[in-house]
Amino acid sequence: MSDDHELRLLSDKVLRYYQKAGSQELQYCMSDPDFFFVESSGGEKESQGIVNVLENRAKADGSTLMTQVSDKKGYGVYGVRKNTYNTEKGLPADQKRANVHIAIAKALSTGTDLTNGGFFWDGKDFNPRANVNGGYKARYARGYLFTNPSHDLYNLGSHQVNGTYRYQSTAAIGSTTFSRKYNQRGNNWR
Repeated sequence: MSDDHELRLLSDKVLRYYQKAGSQELQYCMSDPDFFFVESSGGEKESQGIVNVLENRAKADGSTLMTQVSDKKGYGVYGVRKNTYNTEKGLPADQKRANVHIAIAKALSTGTDLTNGGFFWDGKDFNPRANVNGGYKARYARGYLFTNPSHDLYNLGSHQVNGTYRYQSTAAIGSTTFSRKYNQRGNNWR
């Protein structure tokens, strides 16, 4: 199968999901998908999980997905200011772009939360050997419960601090672990 044929099939798949939805938030995310492209390692379900987390946050905060993605004070995340969506080239980048678009459309049109109520996502920064200021320091080191062994992508094991956990896993998809506060109740996710 040629790269052109494969890309045409991807474009058709994106269009089908786009037509199923149609909300203002979907149109916004489709017109500016760079954030999701940066934050995802490229898998469709992983990308959908990231959209799900932002939807969960928006619902808890009484805001919108657009607000969660923005760089307004108290919102936004690291990937908002990157611009790699249009600069990465080749079929793998085209596949990732298509997966991101499909994921956005699926997340906003199906109502399915692949994260099981997650409010955080951590990719390779959850690995302590990655030596970055991310999920490992922000969540794992503060006390973390893996609610399912399949969520422990880096074989860290659950970790208590002062006899308790602060966060718990809700899902793992691709290279990403999704989490929420331990025994979180209500909308207090921050």
